[in-house]
Amino acid sequence: MAKPISTIGRVMGFLSLMAFTFPSGKLLFSDAQYCNNRFDYCLDYPNSLLPDRYLSPQSDTLLLKSVGQIAEVSVMGKLGKTGSTPERVFEKNLQFIISKNGKATVISTLFGEDFYEANFLCGDFTYQQKAAFSETRSALFTIKVPVNRPELMVRLKADLDFIYE
Repeated sequence: MAKPISTIGRVMGFLSLMAFTFPSGKLLFSDAQYCNNRFDYCLDYPNSLLPDRYLSPQSDTLLLKSVGQIAEVSVMGKLGKTGSTPERVFEKNLQFIISKNGKATVISTLFGEDFYEANFLCGDFTYQQKAAFSETRSALFTIKVPVNRPELMVRLKADLDFIYE
């Protein structure tokens, strides 16, 4: 006959589960981290899902690719002021992607004084972009997955944690 779990055992089990949970309640599946002190950001990511890592020679761009090169995650840093609003920076970034992939459909946007977040379709891909700006630098985080793989976008959004200081 199995012994009943004591109250202390239940509390300890609950506390150990909390150690792997975000404040929002989603589980942390990330097992790798890349931090860039020059551009003041960190990215927690699942190495098993994004095993291919490329860093530009200037260390201003990080590119992660999934097995089979199906999904891409990138973070690009830039020194200096943007000289523009988050809305204009988004439009410029969107126009660049359109020039490479064709017509875009914006699904959602959220703009703040020093950031933006956007979800859109362009060509055969679904994108999520987050950008953060400070007085001296900025960072642009992008997830790109094929339109026919929505479950992959859901998983990446859940498993990636982009932190801009």
